[in-house]
Amino acid sequence: MRGGSEPTLQLNAELRGLAAQTPERMVRCEPITAAVDAASSPKAGVEVRRAEITTGFATASAHGSPGNVNGTLKADLGRLKEQLAGIVALPAEDMAGVITASVAAQRGSGDDIAVKVEADGSNLRYAHGAQTFAASRARVLQSGTVRVQDGAVARIDSSETALTLDDGVQVQAKGWLAPQDGTFSADVSVRQADLAYATRMLAAAGTENTKAMTGSARGDFKVSRQDAGGPVQSAGALTAEQLTVDGLPVVSTGKCRWQNVAFAPAAGSLRAGQVEVTSEPLRLTATNLDARLGDQPEASGEVKLSSDLHLLTTLLAGLGVLDTNPGITGTLTADGQMRTGGGAIDVSGQADVVNFTVPDAPSEAPRSAKFAYAARVDTERQSVGLQTFKLDSTLANLNLKGSIGYGARARTVALTGDYRLVWADVLPVIYALAPELRDQIALTGTSADKVQISGSLPEGETESVLSGLVARTGVGWETAQVLGVDLGRTDLAPTLRKGVVTLPAGPIPAASGTVRVGGSIDLNPTPPLLRMPGQTAVLEGVKVTPELARQLLTRFNPIFGHATELRGTVDLVVRDLELPLGKGITSGGSGGGTLTLDQFQIAPGGILAELLSLGKLARGMYVVDVSGLVFEVHDGRIHYRDLTLSFVQDKFDLKFYGSVGFDDTVDLVVSIPVGETVLERVGVRTGTAEYARLLAGLRVDVPVVGTRQNPRLDFSQVNVKSLLDQALHKQGEDLLTGGGLIDLIGGLSGKKGREEKSGGAETGDQRAPQATPAPEAEKPKPRSKKSGVRVGRRGDRKKSPGRR
Repeated sequence: MRGGSEPTLQLNAELRGLAAQTPERMVRCEPITAAVDAASSPKAGVEVRRAEITTGFATASAHGSPGNVNGTLKADLGRLKEQLAGIVALPAEDMAGVITASVAAQRGSGDDIAVKVEADGSNLRYAHGAQTFAASRARVLQSGTVRVQDGAVARIDSSETALTLDDGVQVQAKGWLAPQDGTFSADVSVRQADLAYATRMLAAAGTENTKAMTGSARGDFKVSRQDAGGPVQSAGALTAEQLTVDGLPVVSTGKCRWQNVAFAPAAGSLRAGQVEVTSEPLRLTATNLDARLGDQPEASGEVKLSSDLHLLTTLLAGLGVLDTNPGITGTLTADGQMRTGGGAIDVSGQADVVNFTVPDAPSEAPRSAKFAYAARVDTERQSVGLQTFKLDSTLANLNLKGSIGYGARARTVALTGDYRLVWADVLPVIYALAPELRDQIALTGTSADKVQISGSLPEGETESVLSGLVARTGVGWETAQVLGVDLGRTDLAPTLRKGVVTLPAGPIPAASGTVRVGGSIDLNPTPPLLRMPGQTAVLEGVKVTPELARQLLTRFNPIFGHATELRGTVDLVVRDLELPLGKGITSGGSGGGTLTLDQFQIAPGGILAELLSLGKLARGMYVVDVSGLVFEVHDGRIHYRDLTLSFVQDKFDLKFYGSVGFDDTVDLVVSIPVGETVLERVGVRTGTAEYARLLAGLRVDVPVVGTRQNPRLDFSQVNVKSLLDQALHKQGEDLLTGGGLIDLIGGLSGKKGREEKSGGAETGDQRAPQATPAPEAEKPKPRSKKSGVRVGRRGDRKKSPGRR
């Protein structure tokens, strides 16, 4: 330091050898240096000619006077984390990249300070928990003034604020902010927003269920608050182009414009002079909207909508609102009005659909529909009077009227009306929305009845909306086919009470038999539950058809779906059955029952023909004695211990045990008598006739894997070693003295046994684990591909409860 009329200060400092011991390691920091060169004079005042600090991960420098300061910063985030992690708590588990920044501040007249900040980042990476951020290039620019009064920031004015992330996001803004009272005004310009880039950023930030979007967005808007505590006002327009969602094109050009929009969160009010959305699938215009929440809510305004239904449903499917794109076509126009007066809000509107078509409908003639509604909301009494709720269409007709109370005085529902529909017209719409039902349900005729809905609405959020309601109506058809079962004319009268739909237990005439569906569907839990308590004879003497076999019998064994012809009758009795509906069925369920096939005949195809070929049975129609199948349901699968198909005339049988999942996966084992063809499939290449004679009476278990629609036999899992052990146990001395065992081992290895006596004991699949018999007291657990396969004697298994 040097004093006098023009004092100066020069400082150089260095810190070396700084280290810290963490629980994991010793952290050693690189040297830290600091340098200051400053002077003061009566004419220029205090001037910092140089101020600099350098660490192993950053360099910062500044120069200037109190009224004019300039500074720079350069930091390596990766090295910062490396040197400081473990010494201080950092806000991220991972950081990388280089940041350079410059700051210039100059005092102007009065209390204003001109400030300009420029910052650039390269190869940035940040991770904290599930949130990550990565950008190859990033740039932030802020230019404007800061007003400081009484030691606090009174106002910030921005002449230019800009943010750029790679080539994906470019946003500019200008305006002002008064931090003390929260007023502000900003003009924002979105120059470029790459939607694919933005969705990747959102997904990396931990946003759930982010759709993969592509396209671009741009636009300009203004947002402001002119009075402390006043509404936030906005006007502007945004445009999206070439928008796709999960690879599905949804909008080539879409625009949204809004004017005179004001939102006051504290007061619960929203006003909008006009909001307009324009795109190929949808055009929506809302004018003079004015809504106020509170004890006495008010609402007014008009809404008009027009839509191309094909493009709209494509958009909704792309956004995930619809599970699939139903492929319907048509034009929708609708309008609605709200008016407040006399302590009530009058709501009315109508909608028209023209040229409505559905894929695969019996008639390709365009359909039409008209919908109208009118209701009065009494805000004082907190009730809704439904004056009109009417649908007239070529598909269905519906009329409802009544009242709904939603306040503290009364939370009651009282609605009455009627409906009528034609199944031939309605089912194509249902199939379009739920394609999985196309092969499961087919109905003809009409269904019409009165509709009554009464009861109370829940007071708490934990209760289902349906928990206090009672609903009654009827459902009927002329003919029906459900899961391959042909049903005759039926009229059902289901009821809804406390969120549970009760299905009548009365008999329904079916093809040469009877069907019963008594039970209930509980809509309160998620997913809903189908319950059939006690014992219910669901099918009784119902004729077996190829469709019934494909839809129902394959749920128990996929071989039934590969027959070219079937005859006989089926009985199905369930006991205390409980099944989750929807996707929950693949992991839940409980209960059980029995399946019986009488007078059964089958012409095999597919995997069943392959199985019969192992017993040298030719193709044709076979009379089959099928054991009664006792099954249990749990973990989303149907389990059983014994299903035996006896081809009595041919002295051949197949025995199955395992499970079939409601997700259509197959985990079964089939027990097959040992014969020449079986030995060939497990690897015996010579002498199969002799070995088959020696092994007569033994069985081999072969896994059935794949899916319900595409099952296959997996001979690679057959435990050949176990077969050899059983063969030795059965024949004993005969095999040893005659050289039969050596020949069999040689056959399994593809060599002549007498030529490889020394190595014959090692042939076969020695690595396969020992198999275990199917449990007699317990149901078998699903087998993995690594499990062994049981081989045993014919007749060494006790008959299960399902055997005749």
